[in-house]
This record gives sequence, C-alpha cells and structure tokens, in this order.
Amino acid sequence: MPADADDATREALSFLYNGVIYQVGGALLGLRPVAPSGDRFNEDRVGLDHLVTAGGITLTINTIPTIYQAGDIFTMTAGCVHHEHVGPNGVRYLAGRRDAAL
Repeated sequence: MPADADDATREALSFLYNGVIYQVGGALLGLRPVAPSGDRFNEDRVGLDHLVTAGGITLTINTIPTIYQAGDIFTMTAGCVHHEHVGPNGVRYLAGRRDAAL
C-alpha cells in the first residue's frame, strides 16, 4: 500500500491485508503477513519458510503429525529432525531459506 494512498485506494486494496500479488507465469501468487502475534523479523533466525502451493504434506515432529495443504505456511528451524509423508497427489511448495552465515 502506498504510504500516501487516499481513502479510495486504501479501500480498493484492502483485500490484500497488507500483502502483495505477483504474476507467476499464468497464475497469480498472493502473499500476506501471517506471522503469529508478537513475532518480529529476526535477521539471525535460521531455517526454512514454506508456502504449500499444491497437494499436501504431513510433517511429523516430536511424534506429532501436522498436515499442510495448499495455502498453508510452515517454518522449520535448521537441523529440525522430522519425517515427511507426501499426499497421493504429491506436494509443491515455495521455500525461502534463511541462513545466518550469509
């Protein structure tokens, strides 16, 4: 949202929830902030952020399985011991790596 946007523009773009929309090939990809309340950017945080774009995956961490479907976001810290089970239609996701050594 432009900082100097007028009320009409703010209303027209309110569906973005302070996010953005990218055109990727023939599809649109929308991203918006969904961090837990109180979470703040930390440039030293190490791990992977994932956005599931199609299919599904079950991640088991500490014997607790969690299912992620298209549209879900999950984060894994570096070195996280886990088990993955991909659904019958496979899974596609975008991964963003955060490496403190960079």
